Amino acid sequence: MFNKPSLKQLSSIPKIGKQDGEHTSETIIHAHIFGGSTDIYISEYDGADLLFGFTILNGDIDNAEWGYSSFQELCNVKLGYFELEWDIHWTPTKVKDIPNIVEAGGCW
Repeated sequence: MFNKPSLKQLSSIPKIGKQDGEHTSETIIHAHIFGGSTDIYISEYDGADLLFGFTILNGDIDNAEWGYSSFQELCNVKLGYFELEWDIHWTPTKVKDIPNIVEAGGCW
């Protein structure tokens, strides 16, 4: 992964289960990973490897979904000559304010 996050950046993401029970539109996305037309929006992290968030693979909004991803596996993904990239400019944002997630039906 290009621009791997620091431990401080990772530790700022709430633990898995911390946002459970909140209305999905109010869930905070704390990190964004992208590459090509793939977007992974991270809302929670287990502190070791497991991330939870909303993933849109290759721009396919019809099959986008909430789920778990392995941070280590994402670090090794190659998109042709490119790697996934940690969005160093991301600001924590509510799901309802992220057009890609809303358009893909990940906000209710």
